[in-house]
Amino acid sequence: MSELSSSAQIFLLLVLLILCVLIIHLLIRKRFNYIPESVAIIYIGGIFGLVLKVYNQWTNKSQESTATIAQASTPLLNSNVFFMLFLPPIIFEQGYHLHKGNFFRNLGTISTFAIFGTTINALVTGAGL
Repeated sequence: MSELSSSAQIFLLLVLLILCVLIIHLLIRKRFNYIPESVAIIYIGGIFGLVLKVYNQWTNKSQESTATIAQASTPLLNSNVFFMLFLPPIIFEQGYHLHKGNFFRNLGTISTFAIFGTTINALVTGAGL
């Protein structure tokens, strides 16, 4: 990966991070309680990913170089980066803002869904193998 594309990726990541912080700040300041902050960030990420995908397809059509096509088709985010870097802060944030009273009041229902969901997931995955 060239130095220019690395710099562009870091710049885009910083722009996305600043955009998320500003939107969360506006949601909190305007007391807009109809949409949680995490859902707003997921929508921003989805829109940003869609824009990047369309841009990559557009640049692949305009440039016929095989090196450019190979470089543009490499994923910007693989599963290891997501699970090791992005998922722990998401889980920590949700655990930090958990209402303990509601959690313990509904512990039986949560456990029931967890047990049945895990069983169904194991059966479907096992049948697929």
